[in-house]
Amino acid sequence: MTKAYLVPTFHHDIAYLRPEAEYTARCLEILDEALNILKENPEYRYFLEQAWLLEAYWDARPEKRDLMRALAQEGRLRCEPGLYAVPDMNLPDGESLYMHAAVGGKIVRDTLGLKPRVCMIADCWGHHAQIPQIMSQCGYEYYAFSRCMRYDAARQNFVWRGADGSLLKSHWMSTHYDGVGFPAAAENENAAELEWAEGEQGIARLMDKNRQACGDDPQYLPVGGDMRFPSRLAPKIVKGLNARGALPELVFAAPGDALDAVDWDNAPVFGGEFVSSMQGTFATNIWIKQKDRAYSGELYALEALSAALRAKKDFTLAWKLHLKNQFHDIICGTICNRAVRDVEADFRALGHLLDETRRELTGGAGETAWFNALPFPRRIRTEAGLIDLPALGFAPAREAEKPAPCEAPALPLAFENAWYAARVNEQGCVVSLVERQTGRELVASGDSAGNPVPFGALTMQQDNGDSWWALSVPRLTRENQPFTHNRPDPLFREDSATFLPRILEAKVVGADADRVVIRQAGELRFWITQVRFTTTVTLSRSAPEIDYHTEFACESKAIRLRAAFPVADLGEARRQIPYALSALEGEQAAQMFMDARDKAAGLAVLNRGTPAGNMEAGVMLLTLFRSAAMEYKCDSDLSYNLGRAFAFDYAVCPHPADDDERLWRVALAMNTPAIRCPLPLVNALPRVEGALLSCVRETEDGLFLRLYNPSEEAAACRVTLCAPYASILPANGLAEPQPGARPLPGPAVELTLGPRKVQGILCR
Repeated sequence: MTKAYLVPTFHHDIAYLRPEAEYTARCLEILDEALNILKENPEYRYFLEQAWLLEAYWDARPEKRDLMRALAQEGRLRCEPGLYAVPDMNLPDGESLYMHAAVGGKIVRDTLGLKPRVCMIADCWGHHAQIPQIMSQCGYEYYAFSRCMRYDAARQNFVWRGADGSLLKSHWMSTHYDGVGFPAAAENENAAELEWAEGEQGIARLMDKNRQACGDDPQYLPVGGDMRFPSRLAPKIVKGLNARGALPELVFAAPGDALDAVDWDNAPVFGGEFVSSMQGTFATNIWIKQKDRAYSGELYALEALSAALRAKKDFTLAWKLHLKNQFHDIICGTICNRAVRDVEADFRALGHLLDETRRELTGGAGETAWFNALPFPRRIRTEAGLIDLPALGFAPAREAEKPAPCEAPALPLAFENAWYAARVNEQGCVVSLVERQTGRELVASGDSAGNPVPFGALTMQQDNGDSWWALSVPRLTRENQPFTHNRPDPLFREDSATFLPRILEAKVVGADADRVVIRQAGELRFWITQVRFTTTVTLSRSAPEIDYHTEFACESKAIRLRAAFPVADLGEARRQIPYALSALEGEQAAQMFMDARDKAAGLAVLNRGTPAGNMEAGVMLLTLFRSAAMEYKCDSDLSYNLGRAFAFDYAVCPHPADDDERLWRVALAMNTPAIRCPLPLVNALPRVEGALLSCVRETEDGLFLRLYNPSEEAAACRVTLCAPYASILPANGLAEPQPGARPLPGPAVELTLGPRKVQGILCR
């Protein structure tokens, strides 16, 4: 190796140990200094991470715009990854990841005239198997990350093969993202003598560690760290080091330039994914995840309604507010008290904005109707009764059918529909659940030893971890911190007591010809630690799932609540990631559902904004809540959520082993609201068969649809156009026409979607 690349930047936190305003003020000073260094040193390079900050600086420093454009065109100033914010990659839905690239990329183009090349994710807790497809469709040439490498891979430079077969050149920062720390001028005026902490020997040690994971590849050496001020002395120090000749030549570079130097033709190919670390973040400040999921569903539905009405609504501001709160420390809940209050204010602003948009779209005169934004029919329950909604269409409210009232049965009871047969005991717990098509019993049976917890029971653990780590904080070294830390998490653990509920009352509180609603009131208690809760269980003859709704107010610190579902010998555990299913090992982020199955049948546990799930020792466990904070770092007692009321919606869905389509439909219906509105004269949406959708959006180039096939098999898809659309044009992940693509004439267009494939199209 004759050359190593120094890549200067700083890791920008929108909010973390300080609130947004304080970090932003510091960021403006950092970028002021970086531009001064760039202006004075032609060999220097610099990049900033988030388009959110680029836009903020652009607005705050209009006098710097010409300089920034000039430096960008010279290749000396970059914005990588140029996502709107750097999110946690596990928790946001797939459409949000595409929109980070689209919204952020537009800001980078409009300001600097650049296209981001490297998806640089310095800090997050996992990288799922659809990232290569999503990011390559958005035009990224490289993916770079510093956490969650697998121990079986442990190579800095590799080609990542995603779930659909997409390939993306990837770089793992094995020695973390801070790298070389050059001193600021105030710290050391005599820089030429290299009397500073990361001198020649320090860089040599860093390069020796890197060599273990990169071999003879040219080294990528970050120069940065959290909110780190750039060093005016760095160019002078590097010239001195190069003159001494003891190290390989050090060259300042942008991320893409450094990665261009790698011999990718001989890089190993790794498939799969890189998850998870710090699983406590999947449930810390759970209300943030719940609101994120709710707003994702509402944005999808409102954009589709706007397209159906051809209303031409602009959702850019709503998306920016939504994406900002997916910044990794925000959505993970690892933030100080003042940041918590800022996030609550941002959510209120987004809620008001979407409420106003809804009023504008639904405020006209006409017969009352309901709109279904999903590409398949669904049945909803309204105050007027049950209504069958067509795919991507409207149904008049007058078509609602009111189920006939009936006398509420007493517990215990039996209940059957077309999908399952269930028995419920006198405490309101499901004790038998048989999948009808296969006759497979899905609930674990036996005595207390074989069935240690009732099916669907709310359980409590002592959780002495922090905002990142559940249960306890492990001792991590700098060497193992960059790797995954996934670990088994059974219901009963030696390092944390688990408490089972005491049901104080259980009864049927509602019944009609369609459904039975059971209400449990109970408590979980350990000395003065207690959780008083209510759970309603709804069994419906018109739905394949059993719905759960749990409410409680947090009165205690250092607890974790999980819903437990002991299942009958279902060996394969899976979780839903964007546009696909993937393996579930240890506690991981399951976007809308996790599933356990054998060769005959399976059971899915669905969630609405409570993504942390795992299956251990035959029990499926859905983490609903953690009361945890990081008071050793900052004021964060609000993260215990004392006094805050919570409500959780989740469900179980039996299915034949080969019927994944049922799971996707139930999960999407659970997470996508139907919208009440006037019945329009014309519906401008096409019909989509054989594929699911993650967006229906009006753009300047036409009506954009993002189709996907989550199956492991290729799928035939048909798009049937209606006026005013006459043809389809393939599009990339940014909703732009693919270069050289030819229009496909309608009205019916046949497409083939490969396994786990996402495909954007523009209807024109």
